[in-house]
Amino acid sequence: MILFQEVTPTPLLSYAIRYYKATGGVVITASHNPPEYNGFKAYLSDGGQLVPPDDQKIISKIESIRDWNTISLLSPKDPIYKKMVKPAGKDCFSSYKKELSKAGILSVTLKPKDRAAMKIVYSPLHGTGAKSMKDLLNGFGYKNVFLVPEQKDPNGEFPTVKYPNPEEPEAMELSKKFAIQKNAHAFIATDPDADRLGIGVKNVQGEYVLLNGNQIGSIMAAYLCENYATSKKKKKAILVKTIVTTDLQEIIAKKNKVKYKNVLTGFKFIAQVMAKIDKNKTDFFLFGGEESFGYLPVSFVRDKDSLSSALLLLEILTEKKDLLNYMDEIYLKYGLFQESLKSLTLEGRAGKEKIRKSLESLRTADLLGKKFIKERSSGF
Repeated sequence: MILFQEVTPTPLLSYAIRYYKATGGVVITASHNPPEYNGFKAYLSDGGQLVPPDDQKIISKIESIRDWNTISLLSPKDPIYKKMVKPAGKDCFSSYKKELSKAGILSVTLKPKDRAAMKIVYSPLHGTGAKSMKDLLNGFGYKNVFLVPEQKDPNGEFPTVKYPNPEEPEAMELSKKFAIQKNAHAFIATDPDADRLGIGVKNVQGEYVLLNGNQIGSIMAAYLCENYATSKKKKKAILVKTIVTTDLQEIIAKKNKVKYKNVLTGFKFIAQVMAKIDKNKTDFFLFGGEESFGYLPVSFVRDKDSLSSALLLLEILTEKKDLLNYMDEIYLKYGLFQESLKSLTLEGRAGKEKIRKSLESLRTADLLGKKFIKERSSGF
């Protein structure tokens, strides 16, 4: 068993599984949710989260335990613990950064002085990202990265926000204020386990504007697909997105001769496609994303990754100068798509039951007079 010695971003756990050739992995986190949702994410040997039917097998095992007192626990002082549990080393993150430098997401037109001139404000929202994100961005030339003081240290109570989620404008307010103070080119934030990424950029009036998850993902997709279209790569590139993510990305892929695939909601299904790409060896993974602020522009991680995504997004910002203008260029070239998100919070058992009944009401023989011909809740 290999144990990280400090709070660590979830995408690095996914990478570490593959780096150490582990059987699986677990990260303990509430993710982008309030602290009462603390739990764990489980991964298998490919670095992707559990998918059916493996998830149900593990759930059944856990539910079969009748008395938790029968499970023996080891103390760190126990000789067996010392023999079996080893610390994760710095070599893992060093290897991640080395692979990132060769991943093809760095701009070929930028010079070191271009990156050095950028001023970026970053908030880990009381989570795991501060050390890794600053180290990574500094290492790739972004020397002026300023951490939001009130949110830079890990704190599982998330004291400055109601929801530590970059999807929520309220969670980005302190980043915005600090960006104004620093006159930053942009501000970025990650959720506490650092797999989701949000960004705010200046409009022509000099005011900061938040991009939504569909826009951020489409900017990355367009940049990577257009670069692929002008490359001489023989293998076919594949873009993978969830069914609730904007269809703009599908059009971007088609027009740049990139294969695309829609999967069910959840990044674990994107990782499942990546595993199949690995086996076939005829194509390569270019980009994956979902509208809920999760993106992956590299193939060596198997979960959404704010670290590689932040680097790519800042490369695009530094090269294009204006992400809002680049988004308009994308709309003009591929078509205008406008989406908005309305979040509903249904708490506790009563909320869970209301959600269940709402879903069951949709799973009838027909809907608005139209007969169902296919059911996909199983993931297939």
